[in-house]
Amino acid sequence: MSRTASIGKPRPTPEEIRKEVERLAQAAAGEWCPGGGWQFPYDFGHGITAPTYSPTQQMHIWRRDVMLQAVEKHFPGPREGLSVLDLGSGEGAMAIGLWELGFRDITCVEVRPLNIEKAQFAARVFGAELDFIESDLTSFLADCTQTYDVVMFMGILYHILDPFTVLKQIGEKTRSLMVLETVISVPKGEGFQNAPHYAPTEAAFYLRVDCNASHTAGLSDYELWPTRSAVEMLLKYAGFTSLRELTGPDPVPDYFADGTRMIAVAAK
Repeated sequence: MSRTASIGKPRPTPEEIRKEVERLAQAAAGEWCPGGGWQFPYDFGHGITAPTYSPTQQMHIWRRDVMLQAVEKHFPGPREGLSVLDLGSGEGAMAIGLWELGFRDITCVEVRPLNIEKAQFAARVFGAELDFIESDLTSFLADCTQTYDVVMFMGILYHILDPFTVLKQIGEKTRSLMVLETVISVPKGEGFQNAPHYAPTEAAFYLRVDCNASHTAGLSDYELWPTRSAVEMLLKYAGFTSLRELTGPDPVPDYFADGTRMIAVAAK
């Protein structure tokens, strides 16, 4: 586990931005994405936009906007003294957005060094001072003794193979609010053949096999996709008392419009 900060360097010139955006995009190239790219379509100004891995990545702008609106509404007053933990922070887009809302104590936890390098560069361009910890989620949560006003848990849940333990740890570290975004499984089956007094609930996780070579994937080749009722059960187990699913402006990305993804606020 290592810690770095995105401070101390002057903002780059437009030409420096252009070259670094392209270099970092190419650094992400591999069999899973030969052309490389970025996960978040940053608009760096000067006509420079980060090229994304695929058109699907455009939904991240909508995700960030919806998240920021919810956090801004929940914390209407001064935000300088509030702390944020961004778990699986990726390229830093959510954290930078929160910095622009006035949060000044923001810790980003990310396991992939290239994602951290991209996030630090983006933070430098936008003038955000963020703390970065290079660590996997399990190791960080096991060692962390701090609590935070806001915890970001965006696009991570379904990559976790031990969701009850991880959500319990997150709940213990959340003082006020967690923003959760996840894939949702929508099974077609109904009911069980088990004896009525010994049947499971409809709250369930379904296995999907993926490839961890992607810079946007989890650390294993397996994903556990929760149903909505499983998400509710997890959050209750983790100590959250309310869950409010968020809606956003039109056009709503397909995955959110058809109910196969959700973004929500869980509060203590």
